[in-house]
Amino acid sequence: MKPLEVNLNDYQQLVEIYHAESDRAAAVLAASFIEHYLAAIIKCFLVKDKDIDQLFHGFGPMASFSQRIHVAYAFRIIDRQTRDDLIAIKDIRNHFAHNPKAATFADSALDKHFKKFGLPRSPGFTGPGKPPLTDRRLVYLFSIGWLAGQFHNVIIDQKRQVSTEGESKG
Repeated sequence: MKPLEVNLNDYQQLVEIYHAESDRAAAVLAASFIEHYLAAIIKCFLVKDKDIDQLFHGFGPMASFSQRIHVAYAFRIIDRQTRDDLIAIKDIRNHFAHNPKAATFADSALDKHFKKFGLPRSPGFTGPGKPPLTDRRLVYLFSIGWLAGQFHNVIIDQKRQVSTEGESKG
């Protein structure tokens, strides 16, 4: 599927929708959002050409969430912890998307994925002196929101850098 253009404002508008959905719908929809945002962050480091879009859909090398994660890490667009958090998000999303039975964030099959999350253990995630979040649904949705904010900052910085480089050449 060709990535949709998304931004931080879109995420803020979708938060209420995610909280009103079932665990399955919230997991799949929120992961889809960060998957599309990951495409946006990668694209801002690529040549500006309409043919680049082909890389992100169909059988392109960055058509899947997994491929985008690994490409972004390989090109140092994201760090190791972000990669690991994105893989956990992808694996949790896959649990919900491919499980034909009832599924919730409390499922023990998700234990190993939630243990991989580094963001919820970061003091900056919940605030100084506050205990880590334990509600898995909130950990998942807040992690995606946190990553969206980080991706937004990288995209802004990259656009600023490209703009500055263009000015110095002109």
